[in-house]
Amino acid sequence: MRRTYLSPLLTAAAAALVLCACGEDGDNPGPTPDARVVWSYDAGDLVERGACLGDGKVFFAVDGGYVVALDAGSGALAWKFKAGDDVGSPVFADGNLYFVSWDGYCYCLRASDGDRVWRYPLGESSNSTPAVAAGRVYTGSGTGAAVCLNAATGARIWETPLEEGGGDVSPPALAGGKLYYGTVQHNVHRLDAASGALEWTYAAAGEMGAPAVAGGKVYVASSSDYLYCLNAADGSLAWRFHDAASWGVNRPTLADGRCYYGADDGEMHCLNAGTGAVVWSFATNGNVTAAALDAGRVYFSSADVNVYALNASSGVKAWSFPLGVGLTAPPVVADGLVYVGAWDNKFYCLKDTL
Repeated sequence: MRRTYLSPLLTAAAAALVLCACGEDGDNPGPTPDARVVWSYDAGDLVERGACLGDGKVFFAVDGGYVVALDAGSGALAWKFKAGDDVGSPVFADGNLYFVSWDGYCYCLRASDGDRVWRYPLGESSNSTPAVAAGRVYTGSGTGAAVCLNAATGARIWETPLEEGGGDVSPPALAGGKLYYGTVQHNVHRLDAASGALEWTYAAAGEMGAPAVAGGKVYVASSSDYLYCLNAADGSLAWRFHDAASWGVNRPTLADGRCYYGADDGEMHCLNAGTGAVVWSFATNGNVTAAALDAGRVYFSSADVNVYALNASSGVKAWSFPLGVGLTAPPVVADGLVYVGAWDNKFYCLKDTL
């Protein structure tokens, strides 16, 4: 089953086109939309998963099994790599790029030139974007197992079955020497990162997305319209947020005691991370992606064809930018630039401030 944890499906609202960018108050017309584009790159196919930055480059997946590296400042092509099938979102660490593919392998490429360093057979297709730390790569397989590899060689260190019936395992979250996974079998698991030993399992409702961890809490969304907050120590429920109009498994984004969560109800929600109380919600006209945070703003894409930047404290719109096509890739933000892929087969670099 091919499943993208950070990218909800498009709805009919993706046909809508917003023709203006708006100012900080959400009402006054801003500069013309083209003024916000720094560069764009024609990738030749859909760009529907998240990107990453490293060593002056931006890396992203393109449908058809490609990983592309561009110069982050100019958009010039640095290199392109072809895997055996579609690939998930890449992760940059220590001069290398790590990703999984639906051809059943986890890959490591040299980020400077795209040469393959190693690949490890996961057994089945995987959509578990790796976590990389301290010389180890943590991912999951389509057989329902958590996997730990040597980051330099790709040799397996340990493998822990999580679900007897198999099925997708989410991208892991790594915090405090512990790993957290969600699964399509409705469970959240915690493992010891060093040994792979399973420490607790929380049985939820619905397919579980990619967890996020902060402040001794684990936050994970489900397909049952709930966002769960668990106590990291023992997996007990702290609170859960219910939105009857929502269906989505995007990874929550955590900062400054707040939890930002975008779902298929077309809203970006900001919750109090301690209590689950709603601080603010911002509505769009299409499914929204996971959020990126930078310099007091929250950024996300929507299937209503817009990229949004909001004030992270108030939820007031700073600007929105219409790309005219569907968007399911969450943006990445650095140095005043917003990078995002779209369903017009292009990858864009936008100015945050005009």
